[in-house]
Amino acid sequence: KTTVARITVRVDDVNEQPVLRNQKRFVRENSAVDAYVGAPVTINDPDVGQGHTFAIEENIYFKIEACSGQLQVKSTHFPEEHIRAGQYMLNYETPGSKTGMTYTVTVHDNGRNPDKLGDTGKVTIALEDTPEAPEIFTSNVFATEGIIRGEAIQGARVTGRDVDQGQTDTLKYSITRGNSGGCGDDKKCPLFSIDESTGQLYAQHVGARTYTIKTATVRGTATFAGQPFASALTSISFGSLSWVGVLGMNSRDSKFVGYTGPTTNFFELNTWEENVVPDLNDGTCNLRLAVGTDSAVYLSGFYTKEEGLASDTMDFETIKAYTLTVAVTDTDKLSTDAEMRVTVRDVSEPPVVASS
Repeated sequence: KTTVARITVRVDDVNEQPVLRNQKRFVRENSAVDAYVGAPVTINDPDVGQGHTFAIEENIYFKIEACSGQLQVKSTHFPEEHIRAGQYMLNYETPGSKTGMTYTVTVHDNGRNPDKLGDTGKVTIALEDTPEAPEIFTSNVFATEGIIRGEAIQGARVTGRDVDQGQTDTLKYSITRGNSGGCGDDKKCPLFSIDESTGQLYAQHVGARTYTIKTATVRGTATFAGQPFASALTSISFGSLSWVGVLGMNSRDSKFVGYTGPTTNFFELNTWEENVVPDLNDGTCNLRLAVGTDSAVYLSGFYTKEEGLASDTMDFETIKAYTLTVAVTDTDKLSTDAEMRVTVRDVSEPPVVASS
């Protein structure tokens, strides 16, 4: 005789341990507080539907959201007591940041029988580079009035630094504001120029103006601090004559408008007619030049090919200081600007005797 019976076997669930494997995440340098660091930390747990609690070892850089396992930025700048106080903490250019920082992360489930099983794993967080604007360094400088156009202004060199690898050597410098002369256009009559590669500042239309003077057989130059026959003569070269200095209009015979050189290197550059205004047109000028004891020669030409306004001269009595905005730009087209002040240094000039 056979008897059949139904037997029910009940399988009681047992809480099983979640598994947290080693992982790697990436985050951009200089990220803001609470910025996400990649995707949430992943685990494997055979027990479907259980909740989990995450924690990360104590550190000053990152934190983890307890329920989701989402890593986040904890701080952006080093605290005051740190040796690098005020600097960005997540800096791609810091040695080792590319390979990453490794932390121990723990996870515990909310299961029962047994309760709260857990696991630990290593999470490595590496930084991704972000283009950063360069730094710019300027200083306030002095320039002597009457400086020759194109001359470098001593100590007036703008410098820059870029933390992005290879960028410092390719930075470009420019003047962005405060550089317009009397014509109101910083392209046609700039007051200063800057070497885009070195950052050196030069005098431009604020410098002296050089004119060509000539006869039928001899050609020379005369340089003036500003408008000719309205400002000091600063140099003259013509045949055997070569003189450099600062000479105001102070003719011995005030009926002739012009300049008289020193006794040690005597010359006269003036009008050859009494009581007339200098005619400075090429081919028709009414000027003469006497050198030493030689007879005066009549000039047939007085001209310049330099563009710009003669009024844009560096003259302490007119403008005592200039404020420029200069900028530095990297190859990612990121720029930083700063102001620099150029103070005009006064030069003692001889008195001018007006013609009568």
